Amino acid sequence: MEFVTTEGFRSNSTIVHCNNGYFYKIKCTRTNSKSLQCIQTDCSVTDLIVENLLYEKRTHTTHGPDMHYLALVTLKQYILQRCVEECTRLRVIYEEETSRTQGVEHHLEYTSLLRTMERTRAAAQPKIPGDLMEYAGNLVDAGYVHLFRTANGRAMFRGFVMGPPDPGSAVVFISPSLENLLTSAQNFIYYMSRLKAGPLFYKQNNC
Repeated sequence: MEFVTTEGFRSNSTIVHCNNGYFYKIKCTRTNSKSLQCIQTDCSVTDLIVENLLYEKRTHTTHGPDMHYLALVTLKQYILQRCVEECTRLRVIYEEETSRTQGVEHHLEYTSLLRTMERTRAAAQPKIPGDLMEYAGNLVDAGYVHLFRTANGRAMFRGFVMGPPDPGSAVVFISPSLENLLTSAQNFIYYMSRLKAGPLFYKQNNC
């Protein structure tokens, strides 16, 4: 039979199936063949892949086909992708994504997925910078744009002010409304005594 190889439910796993509700993991790879094992822990069925065809040695007797498995894998992928790309609370992501499914949500409990969601989000965070310049680089990295937004989801201005050696440099965060005010203001007062150089965007818009 012809088969399909795709990502499994477990992280970094690969499964093989023939679109019939039965799924296998690769147990052993040889030069001209692959040995497969059913993913159900209580099933001892093993199949074989030879020359890009799957051969069933015997039928599954301990369980029937699982027609929800692929939808469950897809649901988990959507949830984890949002954990990477958003700062939305994990519980909210889970509830929003499971509410779009029909019958699959009962097979994926929040408590069982929470640890994976936490690890996925933590892995997507920028590493702790060694210095201010490295931190400034994180500010312009497209992969971290979602980390620098206001409460209503608008992007904040992020800038790096390179000052003289004595006062040093600074990273600046400005909300969109304040940025508009600064770029249109006639007079600019440096309120923070440690900021001895104006933000670059201000100079560019007022030269």
